[in-house]
Amino acid sequence: MTTVDETKKVWEEHIQAWDARDLDAIMVHYTEDSIMILNSTVKRGIEEIRNVFDNLFKLFDSGDNTIAPVVIEGEVV
Repeated sequence: MTTVDETKKVWEEHIQAWDARDLDAIMVHYTEDSIMILNSTVKRGIEEIRNVFDNLFKLFDSGDNTIAPVVIEGEVV
């Protein structure tokens, strides 16, 4: 079972990768079984999720982005 501490670690790595615009570093946390729900749209697997982040990098290209507040419950952010 995933603990809150493990989830926090993954989240922090994810945010560091976002700040560095390192798509490969973000994607190490996803598998073909991964599911992302974004604005009521479901994305499945590496290719669809990678496309989401690629588009988000383009959409939020100023580098001055804030995600707040962060709520972590078990393995869900």
